[in-house]
Amino acid sequence: EQVATTLRGSLARINKTLPVVSLYKILCADGMCAVAMDGEPLYRDSGHLSRAGSTALGNSQAFRTALHDASSKITKSR
Repeated sequence: EQVATTLRGSLARINKTLPVVSLYKILCADGMCAVAMDGEPLYRDSGHLSRAGSTALGNSQAFRTALHDASSKITKSR
């Protein structure tokens, strides 16, 4: 829990200059994170997506929207 709190603080500081896309908000609905989809594991270990997980994320409209919003913030700040 302390590591997560420290990480959130670090990301908040970074987010002031660069947008941070939170995958948690995209991958975990209502605080529950799926570990498999169609019988395929979404993670290869505790911190890395598997090929299936990466594909699912890349196909997610929420992820594409988050990336678009983040890139818009960078473009506006220039």
